[in-house]
Amino acid sequence: MTIIAARKLIPSLGKDNIGKERVKAAAEIFKRHGASSRVMSVVGGEGAGEIHMYSGYPTVAAGAKTFEAVGADPDFQALMAKRESDPAGEIIGPEVFRVLYGDRQVDKRVVVQREYHMPRENVPKAMEMMPRLEKIIGSLGIGVMSGVPLIASDHEMAMVIYYFNDLEHWGNSVDKMIASPDFQALLSDANELGTLTCSRLLVDI
Repeated sequence: MTIIAARKLIPSLGKDNIGKERVKAAAEIFKRHGASSRVMSVVGGEGAGEIHMYSGYPTVAAGAKTFEAVGADPDFQALMAKRESDPAGEIIGPEVFRVLYGDRQVDKRVVVQREYHMPRENVPKAMEMMPRLEKIIGSLGIGVMSGVPLIASDHEMAMVIYYFNDLEHWGNSVDKMIASPDFQALLSDANELGTLTCSRLLVDI
């Protein structure tokens, strides 16, 4: 069961580059203590302009161990001191999610996240649809994953995440997905289980 801790920075005006460097430095510290971390920029959709860091763990226990180790790391403490003396923006999180279908594909540079408002009782039915989705998009070379909150502000939410090689791959794939009757039929069925509330396009930094 993969666990993902999500953090985001909303940069202050003029502090974008400083924010990116600090988040990248934090990701390296988390990696040193066992996390599989990546830093991404939101280039479109909800939260455009934000900087996100995602850290993956095989279990909740592994994530908790890393969290404690990072907090005690002198390099991380120094980074937090910089944050206090010279803030680069507003930090939100971590929020923690558990993966129900698929897995992270950190080799793919572009990610699309689609968030659905979904009553918890509908989640199992939604997960039954994931193999159907994977079959439809598999020939396009798109990766897919789905998960739900474990520790978060909204627990009536499910997320579907698509992985693309690059922006060109994303653009070509979306054109084909829009034109696919099978994909459109699947979206229609999914809308009976939940409501799409937002989506975002992210690129590796």
